[in-house]
Amino acid sequence: AEIASNRAGIEQVKGMLMLVYNIDEDVAFGVLTWLSQQHNVKLRALTEQLSTDLRGVTTFDQSAFDHVLLTAHERLRTDTN
Repeated sequence: AEIASNRAGIEQVKGMLMLVYNIDEDVAFGVLTWLSQQHNVKLRALTEQLSTDLRGVTTFDQSAFDHVLLTAHERLRTDTN
């Protein structure tokens, strides 16, 4: 059940990225794994943060999404790194 829950969260964020950036699911997953590795954070923690943050973007201004995507790691609690 926990694995399915983790995958569901990743799939949700992949879908958000696919919609915002008009990319396919492989590219969206590549972006997420790259961010995870680049900032040395767990993919699950990163996608949980992104899920919350992306829902909070109130405008469909791509630069707002860019900012959220590139700074999500800064909002993670230190014990999730």
